[in-house]
Amino acid sequence: MWGQIFAAQSQSREAEAEFAAPSKLAPKVPSARFFLACCTSAQRELENARQEFAAELATHPRDSRAKYHLAL
Repeated sequence: MWGQIFAAQSQSREAEAEFAAPSKLAPKVPSARFFLACCTSAQRELENARQEFAAELATHPRDSRAKYHLAL
């Protein structure tokens, strides 16, 4: 939740830190890697974003948002 709040306030680094924690502790948490990828994409760290979208799809292959953003 804090990650989404920080992202809504354009505090990308803070949001990224909030999304990174659950993705490291429990990599299968739904959407954690997706939101982390969105943050890194917004910061133009496109290779890192691609890796995070791919990691989200590896654990949640039916996530259409991740598929869309990875293709974009």
